[in-house]
Amino acid sequence: MTSSASAQAGGDRSYLERRRKWGEALEHMTTALEILDGSEASAHVGARLDEAIHWLREDINSAT
Repeated sequence: MTSSASAQAGGDRSYLERRRKWGEALEHMTTALEILDGSEASAHVGARLDEAIHWLREDINSAT
């Protein structure tokens, strides 16, 4: 394997690991939003988290 191919493989693994971690964070954030919605938390807290979820999804989709 050439050094450029090796660097590409490392970059691919790094990219996949980053997406996996972002996906895991997204799951936790979604669960947190459900908990907040079900526990009568202030609406502005849920709204901010919902917005953060939206932007994280955008980042995940644009990283493809």
